[in-house]
Amino acid sequence: MNHPLRVPGARICIIRHPDETTICANIAGFRALGEWIAWLVASDPSEHYHFHLLWHLESEASRFEGKLPKNVWVLAQPGQPTVPVGETPAFEFTFQVVTDPELDELAEHQASGTVPARFQKHEASLATERS
Repeated sequence: MNHPLRVPGARICIIRHPDETTICANIAGFRALGEWIAWLVASDPSEHYHFHLLWHLESEASRFEGKLPKNVWVLAQPGQPTVPVGETPAFEFTFQVVTDPELDELAEHQASGTVPARFQKHEASLATERS
């Protein structure tokens, strides 16, 4: 089964917060993700096909020629967001469309690998319900 081809202009930033991972991408980035998800949907489950977001969506120029900034990268937020008193932290996975200027701002932090201040979280994204 042939895998999807690269989508020109795809840019994706994976932001790792202590309680959440957010996939920020432009429209081309989400088109690439959609094509890979459709590829998985069309696959035979017994084959256990999968794709690695960082490996399969990074451009060849970035991976093999060292082109910077990368078109797919990860930033992490240090520390822990505040969890409301009496709540148990949970984990969330979020997809968010962002503008190219926002991706440019995030890309400026590839060398440090740290989420810029205005994209950091200070409160937990969600808490589990208490029974």
